[in-house]
Amino acid sequence: MHEHSMADHVLEVVDRRRREASASRVISITLQVSELSAITAESLQMMLDHAAEEQGVPSFSVILVCDGLLGYCPTCGLVPVSDDLACGKCGKGGLRPAADDALLLLECEFE
Repeated sequence: MHEHSMADHVLEVVDRRRREASASRVISITLQVSELSAITAESLQMMLDHAAEEQGVPSFSVILVCDGLLGYCPTCGLVPVSDDLACGKCGKGGLRPAADDALLLLECEFE
């Protein structure tokens, strides 16, 4: 299942950030998806809850931002695309469009 592999990957990245922050648990995360994505907050939350249960970690809330497009910058990686189709971080052009299911982790809240 596609969403299941996405959920496993998100959990992996979030848990790595939690350990780096020396936090005890994740409270919430904010993810950005392309405005063209068919991913919903409800389906992603359900898959993350299921993956968290399988991995024995407490679940957390997900805030999903569906604003704008995402692309791959040769310098910065996955980034929001600005209105002039440039990297939202460094301003370079030549971005490669991200797949409709790409997820960008914007924020993690820990306890």
